[in-house]
Amino acid sequence: HLCYLPTLCASRDVVVRASALQLLAGLSRSVRGAGTVLQLSPGLFEGILSVVVDHSEASLVREHAALLLVNIVKNSSSKELAVSARKLNLYQEFRDSVSETRLT
Repeated sequence: HLCYLPTLCASRDVVVRASALQLLAGLSRSVRGAGTVLQLSPGLFEGILSVVVDHSEASLVREHAALLLVNIVKNSSSKELAVSARKLNLYQEFRDSVSETRLT
């Protein structure tokens, strides 16, 4: 039932984007929720990281994207999530996204 959230994260409306990211960030606070969020979108880290470093993006949207990123990274150290993170190539995707992102 959460499959619509990645679409809302790409909305043109700032409030809709911020709300969708806030909901995803809240869900990702638990290990189970983080696992669910990870399975919603294959390019999650690339998209979230690009939002965080996009200085033209609204601060509220960037803040919720950063919280989502932090929650997933924090929970990825748990045994339960580490297995699915490896299956989804999460660590590889994160490394590639960070190396490709310009922090200017």
